[in-house]
Amino acid sequence: MSDETTVTTLVLSGAVFQIIIAIFFLIGGVGSSIGTAIGFLLWGINNPLDLIWVFIPGVPLIVFSILGFLFGYSWLRWRHTPAQYKQKLIMTGIIALIFTGFIPGLLVLIGGAIIPEETAKQR
Repeated sequence: MSDETTVTTLVLSGAVFQIIIAIFFLIGGVGSSIGTAIGFLLWGINNPLDLIWVFIPGVPLIVFSILGFLFGYSWLRWRHTPAQYKQKLIMTGIIALIFTGFIPGLLVLIGGAIIPEETAKQR
């Protein structure tokens, strides 16, 4: 079994890593969109529908960064009473593993999974 301090530390570490990764995703998404737009301006746009390609590379990164910021913020709020949010920590950890960051998702998933059942039932 683990104590609540270990869980709090894992969730805090996951939240900090998640916010850092979300910043990089946001920079990459915006930079990708700007770079593609500059490329289209330099080579000329023959068809107005070509402007759609400007945003395709950056949009997924921007969406994942927003999701990452939401997870990081939620985890920072939930770290004070992790037993109360056990299921949410596990679910968001799994989603983060897939979409927003493997290491932060893994830390939060482990943190949510090792919360003792007695603590979770008492709250």
